[in-house]
Amino acid sequence: MRQSIVLSDAREDALVGLLSSLVALMSAPLLDRAVAHAPRAASVVDLIVRALVGAIVLLHILPEGWETVGLLAPAMLALGWVLPLVFERLPGLTGARETVVVVFAAVGLVVHSLIDGMALEHAKEPWLPLAIVLHTVPVGVIAWRGSRAVANDAAGVGVLVLAALATVGGFFGGAHLLPESAGSVLAAFQCLVGGTLLHVLGHGHVHDEHLHPHDGADS
Repeated sequence: MRQSIVLSDAREDALVGLLSSLVALMSAPLLDRAVAHAPRAASVVDLIVRALVGAIVLLHILPEGWETVGLLAPAMLALGWVLPLVFERLPGLTGARETVVVVFAAVGLVVHSLIDGMALEHAKEPWLPLAIVLHTVPVGVIAWRGSRAVANDAAGVGVLVLAALATVGGFFGGAHLLPESAGSVLAAFQCLVGGTLLHVLGHGHVHDEHLHPHDGADS
């Protein structure tokens, strides 16, 4: 009986972590809107988002990739960095760099959300759900801003909804959705996306200035 109570408490904590992660993810538009007309606050939020996303890539995604695929991890990170530049120089694709970056970031967010959902379900350390919730916010903001920059609000919401569904799917069925062999592929792909995100942070292609036309359309 006592063991079943402990298991029930653990399941309840996992569900709370899942719900908190979903709220954090969907809060990205609200956070972005809240600081849209406060330049100083927007600059602070932008700095925090960039610092946290950079830390996630370099201190979380890259080390995990190294453990899983070895030297392929930094190689994929470097490829992710230069890939937008390659697209920019291909004939007929001038100006496509930002779109490539956003598409990679969106797909990466969905994949990362799937993995986060699996981690929430099987979390043993009490700090892990909190860490997932905290890093979900800046990643969500990057995806939201980027999607709006190259498309519109609907695209931004769509990306966040897909990420939320991936989190739920990972939580309730990730172990059944993905074969064990998928771990290496996912690790390498996350490093690729991580390199693309570092490109964003280093060159500042996805920023609020790109969103002003949509803001005007919304009003």
